[in-house]
Amino acid sequence: MYYYLLGGDPTELHEKVEEAEDMFFHIMSGYVSECKPDMECLRNIDLFFQLRDYILLSSILERSVNNLSNWGKSFVESATDRLLGGKPFIQVDFERVYKMTKEINNI
Repeated sequence: MYYYLLGGDPTELHEKVEEAEDMFFHIMSGYVSECKPDMECLRNIDLFFQLRDYILLSSILERSVNNLSNWGKSFVESATDRLLGGKPFIQVDFERVYKMTKEINNI
């Protein structure tokens, strides 16, 4: 989900909120059919996305900060802004989407 949402332009995450909600809904629909998620984990899911940002950012910067592609430059700028600014990866209320998943799947 993380890499798919970053896609072609990592600066356009704000345009993918509905797509992210839909994707998370379908992921959770399959997940809840097998087990019950920990609500604390859902409340902190953005920490997972922050970790992915740190990992990808460090991998890109480790290679070469001077020879970044356009995508790499865009990602470095947007990820740095998110991480240093305390901003979420994407503005999705994951707990709300999970509750909607439960309602629709009668769980």
